[in-house]
Amino acid sequence: MYKVPFVALAIGLALSVPASALSTLVESNVSGNDCSGVLGKFPTCSYDGADALIKLEPGDDKKGTEFNSSFGTLDGSEFEIEETGKGTGSFRYTPGEGDPILSYIAVKGGKGFNLFSITGFDGVAYSGEWFTPVKNVGQTSNKHYELSHMTFFGASVPVAPVPLPAGIVLMASALGALGIARGRRKAA
Repeated sequence: MYKVPFVALAIGLALSVPASALSTLVESNVSGNDCSGVLGKFPTCSYDGADALIKLEPGDDKKGTEFNSSFGTLDGSEFEIEETGKGTGSFRYTPGEGDPILSYIAVKGGKGFNLFSITGFDGVAYSGEWFTPVKNVGQTSNKHYELSHMTFFGASVPVAPVPLPAGIVLMASALGALGIARGRRKAA
């Protein structure tokens, strides 16, 4: 009797998950610099098979932006970084045609970085929340370091070969069978 409303409520809650839930902390307070040592050197640094796409410093002028030339369609305009507090904020990546998919983000602050997995795509953009490492880990203060830069990791969208539709094969075999049957009929 109550199954339908419960299922409807569950579906409604699942569909109402905010964009901030699309980034998940994978590793926190990793000591060192993301793409100047720990994960390799930019632009060849990578994490879990995802290559560094772009390294952005905060601000609208994209000062300090580094691009991985393997992803030539990126120009930086696809990325929006908003700081909502010291060391906290949100991001949005709206890929254009030919732009890579997004997998991870390294957020550098202080002497370390946090690594986030990007777990969703709303059909238009990747988005989520981020924060830098926490100062004085284990103490009562939850103050974050100031954002130094963010490095986005991803991969090219694989271009799948266009499969030969099964209908063409089926049609060719049917025509061949008809041709054989016609040849036998004329011979008889």
